[in-house]
Amino acid sequence: MNRRTVIGLLKGFEIPDARTRGERISYGRTFFAERISGIGAKKGTAAARIGHALQSFGRALYFVPCRIYGAFALSLGLVTLLLHFAHYYFLSEGRDVFVPLVIGVMTTILSILLLISEKPLAIALQDGALSEYLFFEFFCFKRVYRAQAPTHVPPFLAVLSGILLAVLGYFVTPQLLIKVILGLLFITLSFSSPEFPFLLTLLLLPFLPLLAHPTAVLCVTVLISALSFAKKVYSGNRVFCLEQYDLLLLIFLAFYALSGIFRGGESSLPSALTFVLLALGYTLASNLITNRRLAHRAVGALLFSSVPVSILAIYQYATGLAEAKWLDSGFEGLIEGRATGTFSNPNVFAVYLLAITVISFGFLTEGEGRVARSLYGVCFVLSLTATVFTWSRGAWLALLIAIPAYLCLRFLRRPGLLLSLIFVIPLAIYLMPAAVQARLLSILDLTDSSIAYRLSIFRSSLSMLGDSPLLGVGVGADSFYDAFAPYAEDGVIAPHSHNLLLQIGCEAGLGALFTFVLLFFTRMRHLSVYGRYIRRGSMRTVTVFGTLALFALLIFGMTDYIFFSPSMYYLFLVLFGMGSASLRIAKEEADDRLNYHGDARRADSSVVDITLN
Repeated sequence: MNRRTVIGLLKGFEIPDARTRGERISYGRTFFAERISGIGAKKGTAAARIGHALQSFGRALYFVPCRIYGAFALSLGLVTLLLHFAHYYFLSEGRDVFVPLVIGVMTTILSILLLISEKPLAIALQDGALSEYLFFEFFCFKRVYRAQAPTHVPPFLAVLSGILLAVLGYFVTPQLLIKVILGLLFITLSFSSPEFPFLLTLLLLPFLPLLAHPTAVLCVTVLISALSFAKKVYSGNRVFCLEQYDLLLLIFLAFYALSGIFRGGESSLPSALTFVLLALGYTLASNLITNRRLAHRAVGALLFSSVPVSILAIYQYATGLAEAKWLDSGFEGLIEGRATGTFSNPNVFAVYLLAITVISFGFLTEGEGRVARSLYGVCFVLSLTATVFTWSRGAWLALLIAIPAYLCLRFLRRPGLLLSLIFVIPLAIYLMPAAVQARLLSILDLTDSSIAYRLSIFRSSLSMLGDSPLLGVGVGADSFYDAFAPYAEDGVIAPHSHNLLLQIGCEAGLGALFTFVLLFFTRMRHLSVYGRYIRRGSMRTVTVFGTLALFALLIFGMTDYIFFSPSMYYLFLVLFGMGSASLRIAKEEADDRLNYHGDARRADSSVVDITLN
């Protein structure tokens, strides 16, 4: 990295660059192999041979005919059924055989579908409409050539393998065996395409709370995606882009790591490591989203996975299943309960819904195509309704500030529309139901129990921050709780400060807080410079409304700690990374158009290159 590159990375000035896009990609492909590792990606090494052997083995399995997999599944399913039926009828030992029998039946049914086809598995997946879209269009797996000869596997070997696995499943339970098989399949697919586990995290984000260990599952999936991406970069199949944000984020995480090591109790270091690991969400989003198709896939994964959760929240409130334990005093007669969806806390659920509502609003108003806009409209209506039923005043306030602020900037040259907002917003509040009005206007009531509780915590947290300004008090709810006790007013206890910026300062010090704020000043500066590239098109929608969602989350963060749930912290950084990627895509598309049409102006002197490899 030369001196000019370092200066550009730190200051973001416009630096003419004579290298073509292809040369930059070539440089990026050798970044790890030749610039970081220093050892080069030399063929013939033991690691290269092992990797090549594993890749060849995986490709061979990919071309095994479906009927061979059908024979394997048929023997596995039938023997599983026989073994567990025999155990149920002939052995007196009590054992639950319901789940093994269901697994055996489902495996047998699957085998019948596989036995019908003579095609190799890869070709069968490409020919199926649903599987072709899911694997190759959405999850970005590489298509294969039809001319490749299928892998020959004797049928008796497939049957024998199924029998052996069924016997093994009898002793270790079929559930464990299925989990191991699915885990190996997941790892294999992930290292084939790093986009697969990344997009999968976006799809599963609202359903993670249903798992026994949601944070561990998210961390493992993110780590596997990052390792797969690093492997692809090392082999020259992906490009790693180094930006100003990466350096700032690295400094930010360094403060958290130091706080986890030197401050707090036993839980501080694990919490800090989780914080650092999930920050890879920014790196994955920023680097894996390399074109508008991938940007739309990421947005679609976020929006459409929110539909069943929003419907569940509406159902909870409509049927009286919404939890009443989260109600503040004084609202028991007005509000029946607060919807939580799949989450355990309505405020955490509101953080998720807030981001979804803002982004779906953007694609509803500026999306392309009637069908797509109709689908985004459904997402918007459902998520907005679910947001109302969470009764989260912070989320409501963020929406009432963020969306009108966007409309004011969008129609700045249309004073008539701006004046109408002045009358429409108060009228809309006046027409709201009495419970909604009371809940919203209670923000101004300093005697409200929740407001008084938060103000007390703010004062105590500021005093605690003043005594630990360098590295904070440690990372995580336990560290905060223990350090907060001596500063608490009137015995008020809290696991966090109910303010995002204040919590960052308390956990990791003023250095982390300053770096976090600097991240957003840098983004605002790049948005202003890149304005010429995002005036229209789908990349504008991703960039503008992704940033608007971050802005809304920051407003919400003034009244609550929105990173309390690790999955919401991951979502926040993914949205930040999507904004970086969409800016880069918009610039590259503009450069390509200039070069294609033969514009006399030099493209490298009229753009800002924040992507420095």
